[in-house]
Amino acid sequence: MSNQVKSKARVTDFGEVNTSEREVNAMLDLVKQETERLDSRFLEPACGDGNFLIEVLNRKLEILVKEFKNIPIEDKTVVIQGLGNVGYHAAKFLSEEDGAKITGIIEKDGAITNRAGLPVEAVRAYLSEHDGVEGFPDADYDPNGRAYLELECDILIPAAMEGVINQHNAPRIRTPLIVEAV
Repeated sequence: MSNQVKSKARVTDFGEVNTSEREVNAMLDLVKQETERLDSRFLEPACGDGNFLIEVLNRKLEILVKEFKNIPIEDKTVVIQGLGNVGYHAAKFLSEEDGAKITGIIEKDGAITNRAGLPVEAVRAYLSEHDGVEGFPDADYDPNGRAYLELECDILIPAAMEGVINQHNAPRIRTPLIVEAV
């Protein structure tokens, strides 16, 4: 394996350089315990954005599917932080295909909530037209959107910015499942 790296400088300058799947898996098997811990973030920064990161994330996804595949989503309450591309599709699929209730949407200008559920398509259209969620009908609005990360729900999806859950607000987060989608 060592004879495949032609230049340490190239690896330093450009990161992972098209390492084959066989070598990626062999190296990750050496730290198998870390790749199988869902709470471990130790490998991601070291992996860059190449084949290593893809395999680490695939291994973690396999564990999630095994652990949570039989949990029904229907009628689960969901709070989404960010209704951009990722957040919008997560909210859309969870509500339309799985029957979840999107009870909170956090955007840059604040948050809207409705315990009965928010219509994702209507919120998206309103957001596009008004550049914010303030004034969306049939929803409660609060300009302090970050506080709504602490809203009690079944699933919390931070889907806009990294680091929104931190040492300051983590003790107040009231959800059994956080799915980061940034």
